[in-house]
Amino acid sequence: MSPTNSILTMSNSPTHSPSPSITPSTQPIYQIQIAEAKTLCVTDPCIEQFPWDNYTLQLNIWYERAVIDTSTVDNQAILTQPPIDELQFVPEYSDITLYSKTLAQCYNPESTTQCQRSELPFLSEAQAAGLARYCEPCVNEEWIPTWFTTSEEHLGFPAGTDFSPKAVPEGTYPNFQTHEVIGGVVSCLAIAESELYSTFETIKYVMYPMGPSSGVIDDDGNDSGGPCWQDPDYGGLVCANGGGGPPLGTLSYNAESPDENTPNPIVRDINGVNYPQQVDANSQWPRNMQFSCPRAGSGKSIKDEFIDEFRVQEDL
Repeated sequence: MSPTNSILTMSNSPTHSPSPSITPSTQPIYQIQIAEAKTLCVTDPCIEQFPWDNYTLQLNIWYERAVIDTSTVDNQAILTQPPIDELQFVPEYSDITLYSKTLAQCYNPESTTQCQRSELPFLSEAQAAGLARYCEPCVNEEWIPTWFTTSEEHLGFPAGTDFSPKAVPEGTYPNFQTHEVIGGVVSCLAIAESELYSTFETIKYVMYPMGPSSGVIDDDGNDSGGPCWQDPDYGGLVCANGGGGPPLGTLSYNAESPDENTPNPIVRDINGVNYPQQVDANSQWPRNMQFSCPRAGSGKSIKDEFIDEFRVQEDL
């Protein structure tokens, strides 16, 4: 099936070419693009290509040069995507990280309604025990997506195929662009299978860090980190710009943590580590894109039935 819901992130503060443009009326912009494609079937007829389509999505990342064609009526952009192996000062693929903005049920479970209602006197023992599970410490795997690895062979992909980020040619899964990209597949299976938290909607992020120092000095006098590209048309080594800062709501530590040495971030990766709170050595923020996990279906969970019964009891 064809991927849908592709979302692109555009540069907020583009890095301009340090050399004169071939066409004086235009000036190239160099940027990092990130796109997602969900493959969950939501219409009929629809044939899913892989058995994991219901709980995964594809992410593509690439370097791009954009030049406005002033000869066109609507000033169309001419886009160029260099091959991945032509990029310099690139970050390690293993440093591309997935995060989730968790809810209080994760970062401060004892404050939640479910946990507090476990002490209500009119509950049965089974109901109280069911709600008491919401008082337990957060299990990151039930909130944060991971990079997908196949558990069985399918369509030529052997069991154990690792779909963490790597260079992927055009026309090869999970690349859904018309050029080479850094591609990966995100798995939300553990989140979907969580008995307690599968119906909780939370924001997810993919973070692309900027690369090592390149020696290219930006307009603010700072050394630029990669990825960079030797532009054969406009000349010079040119680096893409960094991000605009951490996602909204990202905190170093949750205010309810026992002390500053007990990290309990709201936005965290699979290891419980917070999204970067400071610029890197080159005074740049990483790039990021917000996404959400696919939902194979909807339904009422046991926790909803508990809460509805509490409301009935409280109204009596």
